[in-house]
Amino acid sequence: MPRAVQGRLFPAGPLVVVPRLTDCEREVLVKLEVAGGLAAWWGEKNRNRVVRELVRKGLIEVMGLSPAIYRVTRLGVLARRVGR
Repeated sequence: MPRAVQGRLFPAGPLVVVPRLTDCEREVLVKLEVAGGLAAWWGEKNRNRVVRELVRKGLIEVMGLSPAIYRVTRLGVLARRVGR
């Protein structure tokens, strides 16, 4: 191997813990992915609490538009697929 490539070919970034999801959080992530980020079906206080928790965990991002548009992050997709 040439001297310039003696290190790691693809350096690994910092490891991130995949959070455990409740059934309600998983359901919200699925609905956001299907709806393309539009949250016209909210309104329940329970759903708003779940969305705030998902934002805190870094699983979704909020675009500051009116009405709000939510984007499921890569970590959110991974957490939903892992099903922990």
